[in-house]
Amino acid sequence: MKDVFLFTGQSNMQGQTGSLPQPNEPVKGAWEYRFLSDTIKPLCHPVGENISYDGEEGRCDLSDALLGAWENGGSLVPYFCDAYCKKSGREALAVHAAKGSTTISYWQKGGAPYRLLTEKFRAAEEKIGKENIARRYAMFLQGESDALEGTREEEYARLLSAFGEALKADLGIEAFFVIRVGRFANDERDFPVLAAQEKLCRENPFFVMLTRATGELLQKDGFTFYEGHYNNLAFSVLGEIAGGRAAAFAAGEAFALEKEPYAEFAAWLKRK
Repeated sequence: MKDVFLFTGQSNMQGQTGSLPQPNEPVKGAWEYRFLSDTIKPLCHPVGENISYDGEEGRCDLSDALLGAWENGGSLVPYFCDAYCKKSGREALAVHAAKGSTTISYWQKGGAPYRLLTEKFRAAEEKIGKENIARRYAMFLQGESDALEGTREEEYARLLSAFGEALKADLGIEAFFVIRVGRFANDERDFPVLAAQEKLCRENPFFVMLTRATGELLQKDGFTFYEGHYNNLAFSVLGEIAGGRAAAFAAGEAFALEKEPYAEFAAWLKRK
């Protein structure tokens, strides 16, 4: 039996680390589903594939709707699954469906990206057999582009909730895990997105925040490839934390989040 994870979001979930980690051994107990070849392969870097959606039925294997790790480099997925499998004792199947520079509106039901994402997930289920699936989870890291666009807190929360609830209804996703996005605009445009993710995870038990460590890493040296984009070292840290807490959640165990890493955000919340 395998636990199936849908990894979705924008560039940091796509993987834009600037390099391929070495060594790069397959993660024990974890696999990745590739849609274009309809195959399951041992999970290792690079993760994902470039897929375009050309109309309702046709498609070609050019980059468009979904993107694999940038220039075949590293990403969060193997680090996350390695921690999850080790700490849970379970097997995992990764379904990667992400694209950089996308807002939350990009992922809404009714659009081509959502149709392709759900089609890829269902194809993965068919490939391994639904009878061999124990749990279905989504893993989400997104929000940087919404900060740049100045998306309001209420609007971001509404659209994130709609996306997660659609995945729950259409794919049977049992929990929507959130890695809280780090600051990207580096002004107060970041705060409504952070606040929306915090509030949704606090008020709706289907949405589960796994870590705020993104903010801490962005304020240290040595954890970014370029502005606001994590390198492989950062993803090894985030994967260990988030994967371990996902395993705790699956076992019904409680875990504590980090303290708020952004003093400016804490002050902004008090002024609201």
